[in-house]
Amino acid sequence: MLFRSCKGIALTFAAHLSAEDPETALELIDRYTGINDIVTRSFGFARLDMLQQAIWSSTTSDKFNLRRRQRLALASNDAALAQEVMAAERWGHTRFLDELVHEWVSAPEAAYRARAIAIQGWRGLSTAWPVELELASGTSGFLAQVHTASKQAYVKNQNARYWYEKMCQATTSIDFWRFMTLMSNTVDHRADLWRDIPAESSKWMSMYESDILNATSNAVSRQRSKLERTLYWISKPPQIYLIGPHNTAPVKRLEEIEVAQL
Repeated sequence: MLFRSCKGIALTFAAHLSAEDPETALELIDRYTGINDIVTRSFGFARLDMLQQAIWSSTTSDKFNLRRRQRLALASNDAALAQEVMAAERWGHTRFLDELVHEWVSAPEAAYRARAIAIQGWRGLSTAWPVELELASGTSGFLAQVHTASKQAYVKNQNARYWYEKMCQATTSIDFWRFMTLMSNTVDHRADLWRDIPAESSKWMSMYESDILNATSNAVSRQRSKLERTLYWISKPPQIYLIGPHNTAPVKRLEEIEVAQL
C-alpha cells in the first residue's frame, strides 16, 4: 500500500534526479513502473501518465535517450506510439524526434524505416514532411502504405488546427459552428499542443468552450479505441516490420554501411 501511494512522488523525484544521476533515476522509475497507484493522474486528451512524464521530462542523457528510443521502437499499437510521440513533443524533445526519424529512415532494415515514417505521422509540432520519408518508402508495397497512412494522419492534424483557428476568427455563429464541425471531423489528441484560446478570438470560443472540449474529447475517444487495435494502421503488420526488444540502440545508416564497404 505504501509503495502504491508513493509512486507519483517517486516518479517526480526521479525526473529531478535525472540531471545528477540518470542511472539511479532510471532504477527508481523501473522499481515503480509495475506498481498500480491508488490515485492516477493523466495529462490532456492524450492521457499521458506519470511514467511517461518521468521518462520524457527528465534531463537529456544517453541513458534516458536509450530508454526513449526503446519506448518509441517497442510501442505495440498505434495508440501507444502516438502517446509516446506526444510525450516527446509535450516535454520538449522535438530535436530528438528529428534525429531519430532521420536515423531510422536511413537504416537498411525495413522495420526501422516503417517506425520512422509512423513516428513522423503522429507529430504535431513538425512544420514539414521530410522528403527522405517518401524516398525511403517507395511507390508500392507495405512501406508505401505506411507512408500514405502516416502522411494522412500528419495532414489531418494540420487541418484540425486550421479549422480551430478559423473558429477563433469566426464573425458569425453560423461560421463558428460550421468550423467546429469541420474541426471535430479531423481533431485528435494533438489538440493538446495548440488548443489554447487566443486573447483576441470570437466571443463564441468562450461561450461554447465546454462544447468544444466535449467535441474534441469524443473525437479522441473514438479514435483511441480504433488505434489500440492497429499498428501502422493495420491489424497485424508483417513480423519483418517490427523492431526487436534488443535492437533499439543507435543503428548504422545505409550510407554509412555503403561507405564502409568501399
